[in-house]
Amino acid sequence: MNLVHKIIKWEQPKHQLLVFALRVSIGIIVAFKGIIFLSDPQYFNSLVEHSNFKIEEGFWMYYIGFAHLIGGIFLILGFFARVAVIVQLPILIGAVIFVNPGQHGFTLSGEFVLSLFVLCALIYFTFKGPGEISMDAYLRNHEL
Repeated sequence: MNLVHKIIKWEQPKHQLLVFALRVSIGIIVAFKGIIFLSDPQYFNSLVEHSNFKIEEGFWMYYIGFAHLIGGIFLILGFFARVAVIVQLPILIGAVIFVNPGQHGFTLSGEFVLSLFVLCALIYFTFKGPGEISMDAYLRNHEL
């Protein structure tokens, strides 16, 4: 049995647990970023000033902050997870394309790598859903 078969044999019973751990960790990251944006407006303003995308900071700071906070909580719970992910996608695409490259050029900074990782995970959850360990799955299996 080669290494790939061993990995597949190990991963199959743990797949839903791994999806759950990924979803919760992405939800925590997104919610924490929302808390940072809402509690420190200067941080958000500095991100926008150094980006390749010029927007009016006032409205967008609150929209992005609350979308991250509420979307992160929904991702952690797995409640309306696809809706939360779809709301997050344009924000993360903007962060990857406009904000992070504008700050550091096209170098691989930690902020850029984290944004790219979260974006890839959100795309995964858009297509695959929140997994079996979620409020969506529970409500689907225990309809009133």
